[in-house]
Parts: sequence; structure tokens; C-alpha cells
Amino acid sequence: NLDEADKESAYEIAMSLYESGYFYSVEMNMIGISGDATCDNSVDVCDAVLIARFLAEDSEASMTEQGRRNADYNADGDITPDDIALILKKIARLI
Repeated sequence: NLDEADKESAYEIAMSLYESGYFYSVEMNMIGISGDATCDNSVDVCDAVLIARFLAEDSEASMTEQGRRNADYNADGDITPDDIALILKKIARLI
């Protein structure tokens, strides 16, 4: 069992990782970068474009399972235009 100090330390580490854009998926045992829909280990305009094409149901726009998890930038469980806007704001360093 963890004591309160250990729980607080674990929480701070988890929040630091979340805020930096990295997350850990226990189910898939894979590390991803929030916003990296292309899974090329960077977040750029290509990710926003891929998500937009995916949402527009472009038959040539495909994402891996990891890419779909990464595309949900705000981690609300859905890929939406809000995720695209947040990614573009991140790229422009507005957030």
C-alpha cells in the first residue's frame, strides 16, 4: 500500500507526463504522443490534416489504433474538430 506522500508523488509525475503531451496506455502497453495521429513521433500540421480528412470520411485517410488514440488530443473519448483546433493551437504555441 502506498502512503499519502507516495500517492502525491505518483500523481505529480502522472500530471507532468500528461501536461507534456505523453501518456501511457495500460491496455495496449504502448506510449503515444498526444496529437500525433500519423505516429511519426512529432505533432505537426500533417496530423491536423490527417484528422480532418479522417473526420470527413476520406477513404484514403487511415489511422492506426495508436494514431486514433493520439488524435483524441483533449482525451474526451472522441475525435472531433476540437482536437484539430487544439493541435493547431499547440503547433502555433498558443497553448
